[in-house]
Amino acid sequence: MFSLVMYTLYMAVSNKLPPTSYIKFIDVWLIFGLTLPFTVFFLHFLIEHLPTRHQDPGTEERLVTAKRGLVTFAKMVMPCIILTFATVYLSVAVYLYLS
Repeated sequence: MFSLVMYTLYMAVSNKLPPTSYIKFIDVWLIFGLTLPFTVFFLHFLIEHLPTRHQDPGTEERLVTAKRGLVTFAKMVMPCIILTFATVYLSVAVYLYLS
């Protein structure tokens, strides 16, 4: 649902801006906003639907390790990516505005 809202926002903003042959700064923000819900949904799907039981003990251990890695990525790495993107985007925007 949120992806549909972001896509509608992206299209509304893109239609009001003049057409150019290069990617505008607002496009970077909106494309990041489009990919973020998809990534979060995909992570939730993988975490919830990754099987936890398997007949082979080695495979079961790898599945548990993969699930633990996905949870760590979702809880630690994704927020860092979002914070880094927002910080870099803000820094570049302020630099471009002031120059």
